[in-house]
Amino acid sequence: MLDARVAALEADMRDVKATLGRLEGALAKLDGRFDRLDGRFEKLDDRLCTVEQNVVGLKERVAALPTTWTMVTAIFGMTIAMSGLIFTILRFGFR
Repeated sequence: MLDARVAALEADMRDVKATLGRLEGALAKLDGRFDRLDGRFEKLDDRLCTVEQNVVGLKERVAALPTTWTMVTAIFGMTIAMSGLIFTILRFGFR
Protein backbone atom coordinates (compact mmCIF):
# COMPACT_ATOMS: atom_id res chain seq x y z
CA MET A 1 0.00 0.00 0.00
CA LEU A 2 2.82 2.40 0.81
CA ASP A 3 4.54 1.50 -2.47
CA ALA A 4 1.41 2.42 -4.42
CA ARG A 5 1.17 5.77 -2.69
CA VAL A 6 4.86 6.51 -3.31
CA ALA A 7 4.47 5.50 -6.96
CA ALA A 8 1.46 7.82 -7.30
CA LEU A 9 3.38 10.67 -5.64
CA GLU A 10 6.36 10.08 -7.94
CA ALA A 11 4.07 10.20 -10.99
CA ASP A 12 2.51 13.38 -9.72
CA MET A 13 5.96 14.87 -9.10
CA ARG A 14 6.97 14.04 -12.68
CA ASP A 15 3.89 15.94 -13.86
CA VAL A 16 4.73 18.83 -11.55
CA LYS A 17 8.33 18.93 -12.83
CA ALA A 18 7.14 18.85 -16.44
CA THR A 19 4.69 21.65 -15.74
CA LEU A 20 7.40 23.67 -14.00
CA GLY A 21 9.68 23.16 -17.00
CA ARG A 22 7.00 24.54 -19.32
CA LEU A 23 6.37 27.45 -16.94
CA GLU A 24 10.10 28.19 -16.84
CA GLY A 25 10.17 28.46 -20.64
CA ALA A 26 7.10 30.69 -20.61
CA LEU A 27 8.65 32.89 -17.94
CA ALA A 28 11.83 33.21 -20.00
CA LYS A 29 9.75 34.40 -22.97
CA LEU A 30 7.93 36.88 -20.74
CA ASP A 31 11.24 38.12 -19.39
CA GLY A 32 12.39 38.83 -22.95
CA ARG A 33 9.17 40.67 -23.67
CA PHE A 34 9.55 42.74 -20.51
CA ASP A 35 13.09 43.68 -21.55
CA ARG A 36 11.80 44.91 -24.93
CA LEU A 37 8.95 46.77 -23.24
CA ASP A 38 11.42 48.39 -20.87
CA GLY A 39 13.35 49.76 -23.84
CA ARG A 40 10.15 51.04 -25.41
CA PHE A 41 9.11 52.71 -22.15
CA GLU A 42 12.49 54.44 -21.93
CA LYS A 43 12.02 55.82 -25.46
CA LEU A 44 8.47 56.87 -24.57
CA ASP A 45 9.73 58.54 -21.39
CA ASP A 46 12.26 60.53 -23.42
CA ARG A 47 9.56 61.62 -25.84
CA LEU A 48 7.24 62.60 -22.98
CA CYS A 49 10.01 64.67 -21.40
CA THR A 50 10.38 66.53 -24.70
CA VAL A 51 6.62 67.11 -24.89
CA GLU A 52 6.60 68.30 -21.27
CA GLN A 53 9.37 70.81 -22.01
CA ASN A 54 7.45 72.05 -25.06
CA VAL A 55 4.27 72.48 -22.99
CA VAL A 56 6.19 74.43 -20.34
CA GLY A 57 7.58 76.69 -23.08
CA LEU A 58 4.09 77.24 -24.47
CA LYS A 59 2.74 78.07 -21.01
CA GLU A 60 5.47 80.67 -20.59
CA ARG A 61 4.74 82.19 -23.99
CA VAL A 62 0.98 82.31 -23.32
CA ALA A 63 1.61 83.88 -19.92
CA ALA A 64 3.61 86.61 -21.65
CA LEU A 65 0.73 87.51 -23.99
CA PRO A 66 -1.21 90.65 -23.12
CA THR A 67 -4.53 90.19 -21.40
CA THR A 68 -7.84 91.32 -22.84
CA TRP A 69 -7.97 94.35 -20.56
CA THR A 70 -4.46 95.36 -21.58
CA MET A 71 -5.48 95.26 -25.24
CA VAL A 72 -8.73 97.16 -24.58
CA THR A 73 -6.86 99.82 -22.63
CA ALA A 74 -4.21 100.15 -25.35
CA ILE A 75 -6.80 100.48 -28.11
CA PHE A 76 -8.83 102.95 -26.07
CA GLY A 77 -5.70 105.01 -25.35
CA MET A 78 -4.67 105.00 -29.02
CA THR A 79 -8.19 106.07 -30.00
CA ILE A 80 -8.09 109.00 -27.59
CA ALA A 81 -4.59 109.95 -28.76
CA MET A 82 -5.62 109.84 -32.43
CA SER A 83 -8.74 111.88 -31.65
CA GLY A 84 -6.60 114.49 -29.91
CA LEU A 85 -4.15 114.58 -32.81
CA ILE A 86 -6.95 114.96 -35.37
CA PHE A 87 -8.59 117.66 -33.27
CA THR A 88 -5.28 119.53 -32.99
CA ILE A 89 -4.60 119.27 -36.73
CA LEU A 90 -8.12 120.42 -37.63
CA ARG A 91 -8.16 123.21 -35.08
CA PHE A 92 -4.69 124.65 -35.62
CA GLY A 93 -3.33 123.05 -38.74
CA PHE A 94 -5.34 124.53 -41.61
CA ARG A 95 -5.30 128.32 -41.33
